[in-house]
Amino acid sequence: MKSLQIVFFVSLFVISNTWADPLNNEKQIQTQETLGRAWVGSRAMHDIAVQLSFTPRSIGTAGHENTIKFIRNQVKQTRSKATILQRWNYEGSDGKRNSMTNVIVRFDPDNPRRLILGTHYDSIIRAYNDLINPDGQMPGANNSASGVALLLETARALSS
Repeated sequence: MKSLQIVFFVSLFVISNTWADPLNNEKQIQTQETLGRAWVGSRAMHDIAVQLSFTPRSIGTAGHENTIKFIRNQVKQTRSKATILQRWNYEGSDGKRNSMTNVIVRFDPDNPRRLILGTHYDSIIRAYNDLINPDGQMPGANNSASGVALLLETARALSS
């Protein structure tokens, strides 16, 4: 339990130290990589910034499709063995049809022991609960971009 707490606090420290400037972090990424760290917080923060550049990322938008492409391109750089796109259409209660996509990435698919990690990569279309600007775009940094960044960086760490 103590080692788990140490890992948590070290991860929190790495992430918090990279929060200040996620768009200008190439030097930070290189420095952390040369230190031999497998999980690089500044790289995860950069992934969040890239996804935010696609806003809006809600289903049916160009940003949603760009996010799928981004995830696939990043996963190609890992040691994953298979990336599958699972696509289907869903009809909502309002009668609107939505194209849905799961991005499934597998490491060591022949291993009978499985660990499933997941997140969603879409974001809601607008900031419904924002009292000042409820029709404003929802960038979704913590509504999916952070979860995607966490899993992408974990995939990189598993590949090192």
